[in-house]
Amino acid sequence: MLNKLKTLVKELGPLNSLLYVVHSVLSNPTNGWARIERFLLVAQPVPIAPRLPPSRAASLEIRQLMPGDHLLTQCPRPEAVIADRYSQGAICLAAVKNDVLQGFLWLIHGGYEEDVARVRFVLPESGHAVWDFDVYVAPAYRLGFTFLKLWDAADTYLRERGVIWSMSRISAFNTGSLSSHGRLGAHSIGTATFIILGPLQVMFSSLAPRLYLSIGKYRPLLVLPDQ
Repeated sequence: MLNKLKTLVKELGPLNSLLYVVHSVLSNPTNGWARIERFLLVAQPVPIAPRLPPSRAASLEIRQLMPGDHLLTQCPRPEAVIADRYSQGAICLAAVKNDVLQGFLWLIHGGYEEDVARVRFVLPESGHAVWDFDVYVAPAYRLGFTFLKLWDAADTYLRERGVIWSMSRISAFNTGSLSSHGRLGAHSIGTATFIILGPLQVMFSSLAPRLYLSIGKYRPLLVLPDQ
């Protein structure tokens, strides 16, 4: 047990490790009714050069999935969540081969209403940034080029629209995602921590508003800084 705690502190740091332990103690017996969510808010530059040479994963098709696309049935997300994303104006880029969905990522302009905690992330008015979320690669393809192929396609899409930054939130408890974003050049622009007890939520953030208490459907607006 002590070795596990030492490893956790080494990977997440003292504060995030403490919050993760408290989250586990609260979430497991309450089935998520009581929990702590901590997000690191990051921005990564949209590169000019592709991450993969054209010869790599050449047979892998990247396409935009529209609402109702049959490939969405392979997406391991509830239908209601997918419908809500489209209603917000999000787009889904998918990696497909032989009609099999290998991975996907979502992008949205303007702002995004988070579905893990009650908060709306608002992008800078300059229009130079987009919000990316739910980047997923199926386990069978995680050792291949699917992840980088997806991001190359996303970068092309963003460059064509004058976007130079992609912003997102990462769970402070997810070391894999933290490492992946770090390799893509992401840097921190803030943090947001949520203590959730059913309909009651308290947010502590490094961005304004720094403290926000909400009940039910009400949610704070976090305006992200321009880069």
